[in-house]
Amino acid sequence: GQAGLVIYSSLIFYSLTIDNILNIIVLLILAGVTIATLTGENGILTRANDAKVETEEATAKEKVQVEVLGSYGADGKLDLDMLKTNIEKAGGTVTGSTFPVKVTMDGYEFTVYENGNVTLDGENDNTGETTGGNWDGKVNTPKLAEGMIPIKWDSSKTSWVICSETDPDWYNYTDQATGVDGTSKWANVMLSDGKYYAENSTNVNKEGKEPATINTSVSKDDLGSMFVWIPRYAYEIDSLYHSSSSNSGGVVKIAFLEGTNTYNTGAEIKYSYQGETGTATLTNASGQGNWNEHPAFNYGGTIIPGIWVAKFEASSSNPSASNGGGDITDLNVKVKPGITSWRSITIGNSYTNCVNMNSSTNASYYGISSDDSKIDPHLLKNNEWGAVAYLTQSSYGRNGNQVTINNSSSYITGSAGNNVSAGSNVGTTNDYTDAQGVKASTTGNTTGIYDMSGGAWERVAGYVNNDNGNLTNYGQELLDAPDKHKQVYTVTTDSQSENYNNMATLFGDAVYETSSSASGSTSWFGDYSNCPCSSYPFFIRGGNYSYGSSAGVFCFDGTGGGVNTNYSFRPSVVVF
Repeated sequence: GQAGLVIYSSLIFYSLTIDNILNIIVLLILAGVTIATLTGENGILTRANDAKVETEEATAKEKVQVEVLGSYGADGKLDLDMLKTNIEKAGGTVTGSTFPVKVTMDGYEFTVYENGNVTLDGENDNTGETTGGNWDGKVNTPKLAEGMIPIKWDSSKTSWVICSETDPDWYNYTDQATGVDGTSKWANVMLSDGKYYAENSTNVNKEGKEPATINTSVSKDDLGSMFVWIPRYAYEIDSLYHSSSSNSGGVVKIAFLEGTNTYNTGAEIKYSYQGETGTATLTNASGQGNWNEHPAFNYGGTIIPGIWVAKFEASSSNPSASNGGGDITDLNVKVKPGITSWRSITIGNSYTNCVNMNSSTNASYYGISSDDSKIDPHLLKNNEWGAVAYLTQSSYGRNGNQVTINNSSSYITGSAGNNVSAGSNVGTTNDYTDAQGVKASTTGNTTGIYDMSGGAWERVAGYVNNDNGNLTNYGQELLDAPDKHKQVYTVTTDSQSENYNNMATLFGDAVYETSSSASGSTSWFGDYSNCPCSSYPFFIRGGNYSYGSSAGVFCFDGTGGGVNTNYSFRPSVVVF
């Protein structure tokens, strides 16, 4: 019958000559098969061509994998010189002097990583998305979306430079030795809302913009909104669990987790801390010495390879507006240095402005897709703040050193005082790239995240579910949000002590684990700790510019959610 002819034709099409194909097409038409059946989106010809392309891609990838397997040295490591020789003999080329390198084979481009993994680059599936999230032997590679432009810091030019996603200088999450700080490089991107637009973007307003060309230096004024990659990991608090310390924080060890693989409780993982490597077993339970898969990478039941976190507190497309934006939702979020942060806005509108970044009317502003199944911007969640905090404290971040406060009373993003707890406007620099400014970064260099200590208090998507009227008065939008966009804390008896004690079994948010009490300055480094309750059900983090030693990455408080000139917010983004 007709169905049999369709199936049979699909199977044999690839091996037929042109004459035979034409004959079969005539026979199919005579049999009642329509032209649409032949040429439509799911037609015989289309499916046969797709099968041909997939076969060619698979064949090319297999050729690369064979050469990779034959390029290991006597030390058991992949030898780059040997790989280049073998790839060239097989008819391909290798670009790059260090892993990961780009390999071209039979017209297809692949990335080969130090551990031998081979991935197809920039698969053009008409979504504008590129590869990412793959394991590079150390961390999950940054997952890019349409409109995202990789950038690296070039100290010789004192500017950001557009780079490729395979550039070995783009990032290096380095396990720093004892006493070393400022050498770990986290991956940065900018969106296409600056001077340059990503050439993979199919949804961007190009008026007055230029294509993002590799090796182009980008001035501060020309930057698009900036985000930093936090790769998926498990962590252990090795000291000062649920304890206070006025001048130090606990030891946090990190084990990066591969891709979106499932790691059940009891799974063995590998970690490195200050140069010493070891194996550990996942416990997934709060407590000192327990290894936990960080919950920020379980996104509403979907395991993700990492998250993109805004590099600075949010500002707006009209930074000269009162309080940098005010309590409105008709401005675009910007994430840039040296701009007044967006304040005097409710928690609900903060959330709305973040999710609206890829609304049907706003997505082209950033050059990103408006499809939430491809890119999902949202207000930074409380446990996502925790994910940044723990990586900052680890040997892959500040290596136990405290982040310097942003003490600018003008709320200028990326500012820094002349010491970790400087008072208001004491020795302030507004240059986030100079020797003082980088101390306000989570890495101690320009590649980290800023404004995590001081600046404005930051609203995060987390609240105690105590039925207080302020939840609906100021945060109805967040209450209505999907579970993946928020962290909701269960309430039994609504008091600071009870709400705080209920968090004893939780992990990842840097609240109970990194403080000793529901109130006071009992968090690590003497940061302020004040658990949300009653009419202050929403979490805020980081402290205010004037908080001195009480501000910090581990600082938390509760708020009613209404307009306040001291409160800003920060978006984060998940790419699928």
